[in-house]
Amino acid sequence: MHYDINNIVRSVAVALVALPVSFALAGQLGATTRITDATQEKSGAELVIEAHRDALTKACIDFRLSKVDSKLEREAKTAIDEYFDGEVDYNNTCRWVLS
Repeated sequence: MHYDINNIVRSVAVALVALPVSFALAGQLGATTRITDATQEKSGAELVIEAHRDALTKACIDFRLSKVDSKLEREAKTAIDEYFDGEVDYNNTCRWVLS
């Protein structure tokens, strides 16, 4: 009986020491993964998408918030048209840009 209690106490002591070390190691690995993900280069497609969204965000916000047939709406549509060098579907374009 005395032998079993020693094993139980030893197992609990090892677990109490190993558990915080395991959590600390897991946290370090997670932080390393996040840093690695953040430093990965973006693909050409991601860069194009990001450039479109950056360039059109203001015009799309203006378009979405403007009254119909207002000066602000016309200016927003003109900015979007000029960006694409032609007319586009403003609602769907701005839905995509602002999503």
